[in-house]
Amino acid sequence: MAGRRTSFAELNVGQTPHEEPAEASALVAEAPAVERVVTGMVLPPSSGVIPDEPEFALAPADADVESQFHHYEGLISRARGKVEAVLTKAERYWRLTAGPALQEIRDNALYQGAGFASFERYVAERWGMSRPRAYQLIDSVRAMKALGPVTSEVPNERQLRAIVPVVDQHGVEAAQAVWKLAEERGRTSGAALEQAAIDLNYRAALAAPPEPKATPVVLAWPRYEPMLRELEDLRGLRQVAAEVPDRARELAMKFRKAAAELEADLPKDDDA
Repeated sequence: MAGRRTSFAELNVGQTPHEEPAEASALVAEAPAVERVVTGMVLPPSSGVIPDEPEFALAPADADVESQFHHYEGLISRARGKVEAVLTKAERYWRLTAGPALQEIRDNALYQGAGFASFERYVAERWGMSRPRAYQLIDSVRAMKALGPVTSEVPNERQLRAIVPVVDQHGVEAAQAVWKLAEERGRTSGAALEQAAIDLNYRAALAAPPEPKATPVVLAWPRYEPMLRELEDLRGLRQVAAEVPDRARELAMKFRKAAAELEADLPKDDDA
């Protein structure tokens, strides 16, 4: 099974090909140290590593309302910072490890030796992963390697859909230019990256879908359709005239009035 294999040294993840994977706690970079003193109490700076036990602590009982508020907000902020840091590092670790591994298995058809008929069957049965998700994971490696020098952000699926075509068609520098332009404009969302790529002439603007033809809205006709069927029953109408002539005259008068109104509102032949 010939084929070029990507080494971990080429993934820009700070490992040589012979280094063992770091421990889970080492996946998280040190978060900026932030301290807040509340009524003589110092909240230690967040390390960015989630401890085994929660770090909740009651505010001092003699603290005023504002100090207590800041104390609990500080706990929330630090907890969120730890979680976001861990998730970001874990996602980066996952993509830059699993993505190249899946690519090697796919490109060299290694799944066949394990008894799988196709790569799609392999990822579905072995990892519970859909084909689009597996390919998105593989594609994300190219985007992350390209964007590594300009951002530490781990692009989400929407951002990848905007960046991967630029990398594949125009190269790493083009992808970096797209990211920088979007960042200068204050947003790096998928839509913002797509617009930046369009503005830099790295992709054509997507054609807007054609406007659907307006269809007439019919609301009243279903109410009168059963009445039309009744009017077509001439034998039944004659029976009504014979049984209750007064009511039949009233009904005929209403029919004539309704017919006149209906004809008056109908469009002329020239307008039809």
